[in-house]
This record gives sequence, structure tokens and C-alpha cells, in this order.
Amino acid sequence: MTDRPVPPSTRHGRVAPLGSPLPASDVFHPDQIAVTANRFANQYLAAAARLGLEAAPTPEAARTWMISGHGRRLAVRAAVLGCNNPLAIRTAADKYLTHLRLACHDIAMPAYTCLHAGSRRQWDAAMAKACHWARDRYPVVVKSTTGSGAQNVHADIDDEEALSSALRALRVARVGRFLVESQQRGTLYRVTVFDGGVVRAFAKFPGAVIGDGRATIRELVRATGARRRACGLSPIPLGRQVVRHLQKRGLELQSVLPAGTRQTLTAEISGRLGCRREPVASDALPDAARALFRRAARASGLRWTGFDYFCEDITDPASAHLGTFIELNSAPTPNEFVPGMTRTDYLAVATTVLARYFGLDHAERVAT
Repeated sequence: MTDRPVPPSTRHGRVAPLGSPLPASDVFHPDQIAVTANRFANQYLAAAARLGLEAAPTPEAARTWMISGHGRRLAVRAAVLGCNNPLAIRTAADKYLTHLRLACHDIAMPAYTCLHAGSRRQWDAAMAKACHWARDRYPVVVKSTTGSGAQNVHADIDDEEALSSALRALRVARVGRFLVESQQRGTLYRVTVFDGGVVRAFAKFPGAVIGDGRATIRELVRATGARRRACGLSPIPLGRQVVRHLQKRGLELQSVLPAGTRQTLTAEISGRLGCRREPVASDALPDAARALFRRAARASGLRWTGFDYFCEDITDPASAHLGTFIELNSAPTPNEFVPGMTRTDYLAVATTVLARYFGLDHAERVAT
């Protein structure tokens, strides 16, 4: 890795020392609760009842329950667990500090440079530095050090013109600090870890449409958006990134795809951009991969976290542990839209997590 300036102060408050271990927290704290609504929040309450634990609303925060038993407590809000150390949460909210912290523990991260810009002169200098750094590293990814859901993220950048365009977009969005990092090859996996154990994993693929020989790409995306809205999801935005991705492949929004042809809409892999998810059986992960995620979770200081991880095949014992970590999520939810997952499956996930947290002897088979 190159170009590592001194970690700046952040608007998230005090952050965790990069090289030191962080104790896990089992006491309620408002900073530990991520505000996110989903229909599977009651699965943790149902799981608590199955395990003989007490669950009651808390006066400290609305729509929050405190699950207690065996001398321990756990706050749950909208299926988000409040068991993470607040300092670790603040560190995880900054992608640059996350890179530094994981690198301090010998966790593989992409090559990157972190740049700051505010005034016009600073932006001119940052653009020059970014283009110089990326010259021999294309394709690259440009992303803000804050934000989630692929906001202010530009992937599949393979020349200076595209890089300059992405940086101008960040400037318009008033992004003051950003990363330029090498784009990884292979398959992207989301792996959720709780107390050092892998709870679930799935592969993520870019959003795409399938041609029917009649409708244009724009019409196919609109039809996909209608189906996503019916599932409570937002439609796929037809922005500059989609247009550029299609143009690089000789297509435009008015192009008609041959019947049965699958066309990706963007190189970025995000639920907001219609990514496709395929579950990976929990018992299919090799021991070396499980040990890697256990070590990464310990380095992050988060008991409950989701890792974005690139590798060729996460079920291959020879290569599953040789991939690269991209990001982590300090508040993963169990309701990721995965085909085939049912309420029974989500209840099994919640039961497994609570049993592990409260030290109960309970094994639940999760159909993922």
C-alpha cells in the first residue's frame, strides 16, 4: 500500500487506536444502534422466546428491545444488534481508518491512496496525484471515505479521462476525502460474522437485465424497478455510471438486447444498483477461510459485522483464504434480499446468533 498520510480527525468523534484490540460491549449504548427499518425485526424477539430469554422495550430509545438472560444484555433495534463497541463503530464508519486498522493486523486490503481536497487548488492537486498514482494500476475504484450503499463510489475506471470524471463527480457531491484503490478481480462475497463465527455468506453480482428481443434496456430496467418496488426495494437509478458502463460495451439505453442475453448495468455491486445475491452454504466454507474471517473480525473490534471480500471461490480450500477485504459493515441486517430465504431461515439465523451471544448450547441449521 502506498501514500498513507497521518489519520485525520473525523466527524464521528474519537476513534479506536489502530493497532490495539478492542473489548466487545454487552451493555446498551445509543451509539450502538443503527436506525434501519425492516420487516424481520421481530425474528430476534421470536428467537429470544425460543431460547427462554426475556425481551422488553427500552425507555432509552424508541422501537428498541433489550434481550436479557444469564447475566447479559443485548439491545436490538429493527434487527440490528447493539453489541458492538462504539469506538469500533466509529472506526468502521471511515473507510480509510478501516483500511489502516485491518492492515495493522496483516489483513489483505487493496492497494490505495487517500487524498484530501476542499478548495479549487486542492482539488487540482488531488486530481493530479490521483492520476499519477493510478497510471500503472488501472482499473481502479474511487470512493468517498464515508457513506454506504455505493454512494459516491465509482468503479471500473480504466483511463485518466474516466478518473477525472469520477473525481469531478465527487467534487460536485462535496466529498472532502476519498480513496483511489485498485479494483479487485474475482467474485464479491458478503460474509456475516458474529463472535468470531461465520453466520452466513452469499455471493454478490452486478445488477443486470435479460433481453427479450423487443424491449429496450431502459424499458427492461423500468420493468425490473416495478418488480423491486413490489418487494419493498428502490428502483435501479439510470445515472451516469449506467450510461458509461453501457457505452463501453457499445450499447445505450435505447439498445434492444437479443432474447436471453444478460447485460450488466454497472460494475458496482450494490443492492441500490440491483445486485444479484446467491447464498453460499455455511458449512461449505473451508477452515482456513473461517479462521481468516475470525481474525479479521477480531482486528475490527466488532462482534457483529459483515465483510465484503473478493476471491476466486470462497468454497475452494486452496484459495478461499487468499482473497482481499474491501469493506466492512458494523451493522449488518439479517434481511439481505436472498432468493430462497424464508422467515423460518431468518428465525434460524437469529436463534443461532442469540444462542452464541448468551452462551447457550443450541445448534440451528440455517438453509443458506
